[in-house]
Amino acid sequence: DLNREEMRALKRRMNELYPRTTSLSSTRGDRSTDTLTIGQSFPADFFLNQAPIGGGTPNDNTLAISDDGKLISSWNSQLWAYDIVADTYLFAYPNMHPSFNQFLNIYNDTAFSLFQPFDPKLLYDPTRQRFIMLFMTGRNPSNSATIVSFSTSTDPKDPWHAYRLPGNPLTYDTWSDYPQIAINENSFYLTLNQLYPDSGWVEGFAETLLWQMDLDEAFAGEESVTTKLWTGFTYEGKNIRYLHPVKTHMGPQGDSMYLLANRPFVETNDTFFIVRVEGDADDPITAVDVKMTSGGLQYGHPPYAKQSGGNQEFWTNDARVLGAVRMGKEIHITGNTVDFNSGKATIYHGKIADAEAPTVVGIIISDPVKELGFP
Repeated sequence: DLNREEMRALKRRMNELYPRTTSLSSTRGDRSTDTLTIGQSFPADFFLNQAPIGGGTPNDNTLAISDDGKLISSWNSQLWAYDIVADTYLFAYPNMHPSFNQFLNIYNDTAFSLFQPFDPKLLYDPTRQRFIMLFMTGRNPSNSATIVSFSTSTDPKDPWHAYRLPGNPLTYDTWSDYPQIAINENSFYLTLNQLYPDSGWVEGFAETLLWQMDLDEAFAGEESVTTKLWTGFTYEGKNIRYLHPVKTHMGPQGDSMYLLANRPFVETNDTFFIVRVEGDADDPITAVDVKMTSGGLQYGHPPYAKQSGGNQEFWTNDARVLGAVRMGKEIHITGNTVDFNSGKATIYHGKIADAEAPTVVGIIISDPVKELGFP
């Protein structure tokens, strides 16, 4: 693992190894014929002064929308909701865009003490027609936690059921960061990076863990929800870093959950780890299968990105898996990389044709002028 200074040095080295040119490496063909059509638009603004919504740095913005047009958006550290059919705000006056603390106190059945809450995530369950909202609170082992809320309808003004997952659940002191979420037919899954206290997110990494919660119990507001904590995700004795749960493209499917990771701090690599978790949260017979696949298109640690027409440089994170969607057995992967031909920061898109017998086929999506980054 790298510390922050070593990560900066790696980005500089990538700039040196792959000098910038104007070549284009995308294998998607002629993108000049691509067109985007705006089907519907509406202002995302504050109620009182119509100023554009905005928040902290980073924003960590997230969004979910129901089948009947109820849209919820969140960022550090507020929520905003809109009915795109009725063309109206959804949260009640005077808290039309409540803070996380106001959201808990006004709309949830349980309130918790919060410590500088951050990192919201939203998800819509089309089978149950309900929302899931979560955010982190606290940045040390004594106050770290994840607050997870489950709606009772598609209207965010209706009651929510809130639960607290401890942020220091291991046998040694850590705190929780970087939530990633997905669901299948029966369970809600949450991956978190556990960080050592008094360290940054790069050098302070301890391990990635997985929480699993029973969806029916959570949406029903049960006092105690069946919950399972998965730890110890390793390959050849080393912790797998930044496991990313895989969403399904047409709503929750089956009782398995796939998770993906790679090697985010390397100059070049083609390795991906595919983890499959089997069983419901209350199932005493569960299984974890870890596979490694390699041999596809190389990805690399993204360099600093340069602003067009100037000398300003931008941080580009690392090469971790940032998005994953499953369609049947096929999984699509997205993340950041270096374009080895142009030297620019750009986007990696990979495809695993069969998650049970994984091989990865990848392409690099780039631009002849712009540097690209996957959020």
